[in-house]
Amino acid sequence: MFGQEFENLPFGQWKILQEIKIRGRFLSLSADLEYYIIKIIVYCDAKNPEIVRKFKRCLLGMKLKWLKEDFEKHFPEKYKLLSVTLDLLETKLLTIRNHIAHCQIFFDENEQDRSFIEILDIQFIDGENKFERVIYQIDELQTAVEEFKKINTDLLQVWKDLVDDYNLDNPNSLITT
Repeated sequence: MFGQEFENLPFGQWKILQEIKIRGRFLSLSADLEYYIIKIIVYCDAKNPEIVRKFKRCLLGMKLKWLKEDFEKHFPEKYKLLSVTLDLLETKLLTIRNHIAHCQIFFDENEQDRSFIEILDIQFIDGENKFERVIYQIDELQTAVEEFKKINTDLLQVWKDLVDDYNLDNPNSLITT
C-alpha cells in the first residue's frame, strides 16, 4: 500500500515520500503501458503501410485511440478479448494517470489525514478555464495501480502472442518479445 512504511514519519516528511511514491508508481506503469501500446500499433501499421503515425508529442489518449482502431481492424478476435480492458483504461485509469502526472497534489495539512490526496485540475468548461478539486482515497489509488499492472500484463501478453503468431508464419524472423 502507498506510504504504509512511512506511517511513523512526521506528516511533512510523510507527504513528500508519499507524493514521490504515488507519482513514481503511476508514471512507471504509464511508461511501460506506452511502450506496449506503441509496439502493438507499429505491428498493426506494418499491415497498413499507407498509414504513417507520428508518435512524437502524441498524447497517451491518442495512442490508445489508435491502438483500439488498429487492433480491432487487424485482430478482431483478439480485440474482443481486450476491449473491456482498454475501455477501463480509457474511462478510468487514463484520467487518474493524467491527474497524477500533470496536476499538483495536495495533502490535508490541517487534520494531517493520510487517507486521501487532493488534486487541483484545470478544466476548460463553457469557454473558460476552471479549477476543479478532485479527491482520491489512497486505497482507490492502490486499486488503480493494481488495475494498471493487470492492463500492462494483458498488453504484454498480446504483444507476445502477436510475435509468436508472426514467428510461426516467418521462421527466419528476428522479432522477439
